[in-house]
Amino acid sequence: IITISAFSLYLLAAMYGFLGSFNSHVTEYFQVNVLQQHNSKNDKLISQYFDDFRMDSLADFNQSMDEFHRVLQEIQSEPHSLESYLVLRSIQNSFMSYSDEINAAIKLQRIGAKDFQIHYYKAARINHYMDRYIAQLLELSLQEGNMVYNELAADGRTMVYVSAVLIGGF
Repeated sequence: IITISAFSLYLLAAMYGFLGSFNSHVTEYFQVNVLQQHNSKNDKLISQYFDDFRMDSLADFNQSMDEFHRVLQEIQSEPHSLESYLVLRSIQNSFMSYSDEINAAIKLQRIGAKDFQIHYYKAARINHYMDRYIAQLLELSLQEGNMVYNELAADGRTMVYVSAVLIGGF
């Protein structure tokens, strides 16, 4: 009975670990999805600002940019496969370039320069590339989560089988 009880506790702890691992992959997928939503939102908000030049539109854009950066940092703080890491670096680099171009466009527009649109259109192109990278990361996250699930499910089936053998043997 002591052996079965000890194995049952081990089985429960292992299953809890499996659930935690799966949960982290689902959470990452959710965060990447939020990142994609903020990227689209940033594009709409900056377009709105350049249509109406209102400061509240700019404030909304800046708030969304801050949230995008916060979520990106959360995602980057977790361990990743090499491929995911490289895509994350591409997103980070694109985000920095996007921020530079948008800030240049805003500064030029605020001083009345007509060529602010050059930087705005560069930023729009960078945003389009970021959207592709984020979609790629979303797909990778889903694939990696699926692989983890398959591994965990196989380990879980093995543990249930061993448990049944132990219980049946006593």
